[in-house]
Amino acid sequence: MSVKCTISKRGSGFSQDQLPRFHLKPVYKTTISIDQLAKRISETCTLSQPDIIACLSALNLEVKDQLQQGNRIDLGWLGTFKLAIETQSHTDPSKCSPKDIKRVKVNYQLNKNLKHELNNLTHFKVDSKAKLKYSVDSDL
Repeated sequence: MSVKCTISKRGSGFSQDQLPRFHLKPVYKTTISIDQLAKRISETCTLSQPDIIACLSALNLEVKDQLQQGNRIDLGWLGTFKLAIETQSHTDPSKCSPKDIKRVKVNYQLNKNLKHELNNLTHFKVDSKAKLKYSVDSDL
């Protein structure tokens, strides 16, 4: 089984002289819901689907609570979650304040073993339609 990729065009950014750039982007086949995950997990263990949903719901609440307390969450083989903020910068450090926060994000970092497995065991291929999309593009 392989992950299909498409080709995505990025603009030239700030420079009008720079040519557009292209990069690969995964094409997602579908979205797996929490109910579907719970059903699949229940088929491989002794917990029922409602038990798994309750456990995942409790995990969701706990992750949110721990992030709000300023903690990093290490879920072992799954990876680590931590808060990140995008802020305005200042030349004078005394001017930094919480009012500078533009956006709050959650960063997810893969566990090293999972990252290694995905890097080495996942096969990627470029969708043949993706190359055709830009072969006739006159904007290139």
